[in-house]
Order: sequence, then C-alpha cells, then structure tokens
Amino acid sequence: MKKLNLKGLTGDALTEHKNYKFFEQFVRIKTWNPRNWHNTDTSTSVVWRALGLGKIKTWDDPMKAIDTEVFQVYQRYAKSVDDNAILNVFKEIKPVPVISDASWTEKMARILSWKTNKQSETYVMMALGFDTLSVSAIKSHQNDQIFMVFWLLKNKNSLEAGKHNTEGLLRNMLKLDRLSPEEMAKSNKYQTFKYLSDLIKKNDIGEQAPALLQWLAQKR
Repeated sequence: MKKLNLKGLTGDALTEHKNYKFFEQFVRIKTWNPRNWHNTDTSTSVVWRALGLGKIKTWDDPMKAIDTEVFQVYQRYAKSVDDNAILNVFKEIKPVPVISDASWTEKMARILSWKTNKQSETYVMMALGFDTLSVSAIKSHQNDQIFMVFWLLKNKNSLEAGKHNTEGLLRNMLKLDRLSPEEMAKSNKYQTFKYLSDLIKKNDIGEQAPALLQWLAQKR
C-alpha cells in the first residue's frame, strides 16, 4: 500500500483514491490461485469476473486493460484452459467447454488469446459450440460473429482458400461425410453447417464486429 500512496488511508479517502483500483487488482491476483482454478475446473468467465474484468464494457476499456497484470493473469489462465481442453479431447476424457456464458468483451479477450497462440479453427469452433449448440443458440450467444472475427484475422490474406478449408473442417467436425444425402437433409448438424458456410461466404460480420476486427488486427 505504501508504493501506491494508500498507507494510512481508510474509508472514502481510501476507496476514492486514484490508485485504489490497482490495490484491488493486486489483492485479487494474490487471493486467487490459478492452481485452485484448475483443480475445480473454474470457467474462464468466473475468473474474468473474479479478477474484476467484468467491469469492461466498452471498446476503450479492453484497450486500456490489455497491458495490466490482471488482464495477463486472465490470458494465461485462458490459454491453459485451452491447452487442457485439447489434451482432454485427445485422450477422450471430456469435450471442449463451450464459452456460452462469456460476455462480448471477454470473448474479445479469448479471440486475442486464440490469435496470439495460433489456435486451430477446429478448436475455436468447438469452444464456440458449433458441434453442440443449435443455430439459434449460436446466434443468441453471438458466437457466430465471434468466429467470423477470428476467421477473418486468420484468413485475411487468403479468403477463398480459407473458405474451402473451413468448409472441410466443418464437415469433418460435424461428421457430415458419414451421412447419406437423405440423412444429411434431415440433420440439425447440416443446418449448422449450412448457416456457418453461408456466413463465411458472405463475410457477414454484423454491426459490432468490424471495430473489434480493426482493434485485434493491431495486436500481436
């Protein structure tokens, strides 16, 4: 507290000091132990809120938060969750957890993590629930728009090749190649494939996504 010039302050004098928010972040980091998060399978959204990042609401807020220690703690945990999920799928222990309970701003952070760590499209599609959620659920959680931002970042230099490759990944993930034409026409999985395939062909990224795309394109 001494380094933040908070020593000896109490009440409103403490909580209204300009450095109090940094003290709160420090306390959260020291209180929450990533090992405990892993041991209890704590979702990234719970960690996001526990670290005080739930206050991030606008485009400007993530830009200011990205270099803070709290944001980096979240990013490291999110990466470790992704790494463990991939390992669990490989070992056939459990499926990839879907980030349906994440806020739009947290999903921004996940896109940044996936981009930075060169995460595969198949994993991102599974994390967004494309193999488990209905089309209506995918839309309601805005996971389609989140994927499109990730997809455009990944394939910005080769959109046509990217479209062909992603269609193949979707078919394989949804196991459509195993269905007859009659079975495919009746399958909910085919409806998911058709919706996402059309979305990619149209490069439809909605109203909020362009600003997010521009912001993320500047991040390494």
